[in-house]
Amino acid sequence: MKLSLLSKIRGLLKGEDKTPLQNTTEIPTNVFDEYRASRSIPKSGPLCLAPWVSISFGIDGYATVCCLNRKTTVSMEHHTIDDIWKSEAFQQLRENVSENDLGYDCSICKNQIEAKNFTGVKSADYDNYYPYNPERPAIMEFCLENTCNLACVMCNSLLSSTIRKNEQLPPLKKFYGDEFVEQLEDYIPYLKEAVFAGGEPFLIPIYYKIWEKMLAINPTMTIGIVTNGSTLNSRIKDLLEKGRFRINISIDSVDKETYEGIRRNANFETLMNNFEWLKEYGERKGLPVNIPVCPLTDNWEKIPEIVRFANAHNVSLNFVYVDRPFSLSLTYGKPEFFDNIIKQYTLEEFERNSSMAAVNIRRFKGLIEDVRKWKENSIQTPSSASLQGDLLQLLEMKILESTEIPDDSSGLTKREMISKIKNLLQELPVEQRDMILNVLHRYAVERLYHFLEAKSIQEIIVFLKEYVGPQREG
Repeated sequence: MKLSLLSKIRGLLKGEDKTPLQNTTEIPTNVFDEYRASRSIPKSGPLCLAPWVSISFGIDGYATVCCLNRKTTVSMEHHTIDDIWKSEAFQQLRENVSENDLGYDCSICKNQIEAKNFTGVKSADYDNYYPYNPERPAIMEFCLENTCNLACVMCNSLLSSTIRKNEQLPPLKKFYGDEFVEQLEDYIPYLKEAVFAGGEPFLIPIYYKIWEKMLAINPTMTIGIVTNGSTLNSRIKDLLEKGRFRINISIDSVDKETYEGIRRNANFETLMNNFEWLKEYGERKGLPVNIPVCPLTDNWEKIPEIVRFANAHNVSLNFVYVDRPFSLSLTYGKPEFFDNIIKQYTLEEFERNSSMAAVNIRRFKGLIEDVRKWKENSIQTPSSASLQGDLLQLLEMKILESTEIPDDSSGLTKREMISKIKNLLQELPVEQRDMILNVLHRYAVERLYHFLEAKSIQEIIVFLKEYVGPQREG
């Protein structure tokens, strides 16, 4: 094993080294300074306010600070919302971010700040909640169930009930019920915003219960919804009229064939009709529609047209980081692939005919900077063959030294957990195993343990193959 990786293993086990396995270069201080100068809050503030203002509730029954965290997790099965807010895990992230350490559990934002994509980085969104009350979160993110009518190519069996049905998998266990909804009553008065994802939010019954409470207790708060735009009926319209809903409509292409190829089961004409109604609603409420866009290998050439579409309709857009499936994610390309994207994107010209258009153009330019960073990472990343053994040994040692799983657990033992991981890796293409190992390393051992314990072999294999995705030609 290389000496540098052996040192990293020892550092990780002692809690000294918090950096991710790939792209471990520290962010230069001058980039921090540039990022702080671009923000609307005092420069003395932390690089991200999320640890002090946000809780995100995940579909697997774990709460995190934001939806991009993997290590900062607390189980909802055994803790109240108050327990979570005051937990050791949340406090650890607060300490890390206070010390400008984004390597521990914020690597996606770290990479975007390194790339100087200051308009596209998620951490910047939390600046909207300054000043804040550290005793209560100002924003909550909800991804509680996977009920969905679509089977999008970049989605998976954990986030879409349709995909689960297609894969002949049983429904997911539900971790959130009436008791959880009742707990929210103490927090809703302090919320400035709540964001709901899925699945498809408008098809998830528990969300309607939460929305009704929010409208009754805090009717002026903003309720964000990330929808696929396929479902809009009189019940939904009546609900929207009662509150301040900020609608995010996922549109990955304005070309019918490309869109329907990505958003499987969707109808482009239905999307456009619903978009028009929701856009008019947003204009009336003073909460313009936003378009989240997933840049993929299937649609990257079409993205400039989405920017023009958003500008023409005077709505905002943002780009959603997609790291899986590997074969569809832009982040795993070869240098020449990124060169092609950069060449095309830098030649694009847009009319800057409104303040909204100016923001969208800046975000498109931020995407170009992300692509440049992905190219840099692809050049620096070692080959699969040189990494797999080291990564597996590191994961094995991490599990064995973990205090999150008791040695006398009534479920899997630590050795059984390691054996299960090794057997599962055999089901994947050799060249993809290091990527999966990197994914496993991102998660807290406890969260990974419960995932492996609760899921059947068939379900885990389906999930891992979804992460890999169909093989690229060539």
